[in-house]
Amino acid sequence: GKNWNEADALARTMVEDAKTDGSGNTVYYVSPYDNPLLWTGHSTAVDEIIDQLSCNGGDDDVRIGAILASVGGGGLLSGILEGLERNYYRGGGGGGGRRSAIIRGTKVMACETEGAASFAASLVANSLDSENNSNDDDDGNGNGNG
Repeated sequence: GKNWNEADALARTMVEDAKTDGSGNTVYYVSPYDNPLLWTGHSTAVDEIIDQLSCNGGDDDVRIGAILASVGGGGLLSGILEGLERNYYRGGGGGGGRRSAIIRGTKVMACETEGAASFAASLVANSLDSENNSNDDDDGNGNGNG
C-alpha cells in the first residue's frame, strides 16, 4: 500500500482470505501495536529505568522528569503508561515506596514524525484520524523520501 492503512488492510484481507497456509496451518493476523501483551512487554522499559536509577547509589532525590515516546500505533505509549501505573502502585500501594517516589510526577510526551501525525490530528479533531498517518511518498522518517 501507499501508506500504513492500505498495507494493514491488505495484510488483514490476505489473512482472512487464506485462513490456512496450504499446509493445514492456521494463518493469524498479529497486530504490531494493538495488543495488551505487547503493551506489557513495552512496559518493562519503565521497570528497567527504575531499577537502574535505584541501583545508582540509592539517592532518594532521583526522579524521572519525563519520558518521550514515539507514537505510531500507540503500542509503546500504552506500554509506558502501563509501566508507570504498575510501578506507582507496586511501589507501596497507592503511591508510597521507592518505586513510586522515582516516578511521581513523571510527564509522558507523545512524539510523532511530522509526516505521520495521526495522533496529533486525532487530538485536534477530537476523533480518530486514521487518514493523516503518512505522506503517500514518505519513508516513515517524515522527510518525503518514499
